[in-house]
Amino acid sequence: MLTSLGFKFIDSIFMSIISDPFEQQKLIRSGQILASCHHHIANMIKPGLSCEQIESFAMSFTAKYGAKLATIGYREYKYGTCVSINEEVVHGLPLATKIIPETAVVSIDIMVDFEGFITDAARTYIVGEVDLPVVKLVEGTREAMWQAIKVVKPNIRIGDLGYTMQQIAKKYHLGNVTALGGHGVGLNIHDEPFVLSVGRKGRGAKIFENMVFTIEPMFCLGSGEVVFDNTEEDGWTVRTKDNSWSAHEEHTVLVTAKGCRVITEIDTTDLLE
Repeated sequence: MLTSLGFKFIDSIFMSIISDPFEQQKLIRSGQILASCHHHIANMIKPGLSCEQIESFAMSFTAKYGAKLATIGYREYKYGTCVSINEEVVHGLPLATKIIPETAVVSIDIMVDFEGFITDAARTYIVGEVDLPVVKLVEGTREAMWQAIKVVKPNIRIGDLGYTMQQIAKKYHLGNVTALGGHGVGLNIHDEPFVLSVGRKGRGAKIFENMVFTIEPMFCLGSGEVVFDNTEEDGWTVRTKDNSWSAHEEHTVLVTAKGCRVITEIDTTDLLE
């Protein structure tokens, strides 16, 4: 994801547009590998699992299909996945010493590079018995993502997506993390446009056919304010300022003539084993 606070920077001043059918097929393959990886990780999540085990699986799974984890080495990030637990909003480190607790919300964020074509997706999982507000947190975050995806089509504005997500946050009475957002992807890890989960209808960058970007709301049970870890030991993890639990859902979309294709969603018939 990108941040309006300068935590990450855009690699290119150009929007990520992929119009060549052959290149689109590579992008779709990248998304298939990523979606399959997430599917299998979903079956792994349980108390006592170390975050390093998730990292190790993702690395071996993507390599099996001729792909790689795109974030390794990006701006000196050492890992290929982000595993964020409870108050960690995003960029949680997948450490061997970091263990999934008996009760938690766990967000897994992965970027896959297949022959130079990059896709990005995140899923949030509930572990153990949680209170209803936590269930609503995850449901609301996922609903915001899907409602925004339904809005995507050529010639509308990025603000239309942000407005849609913002309304879902209000509906569920959730904190909206507006310091972070989605971004262009496909040809670069981070590119234009910057897709916030807040916005005004008809405002912001125009959406074009064949544009590739992520939609990724981050909601929480608190205020929505975040703090950025700047310690030498970490330097990446973003947490809620009030330590409230958070959720993060993300898909990569390719804009079509009348809507969009969700590149990182998969049907069981296309699942890679």
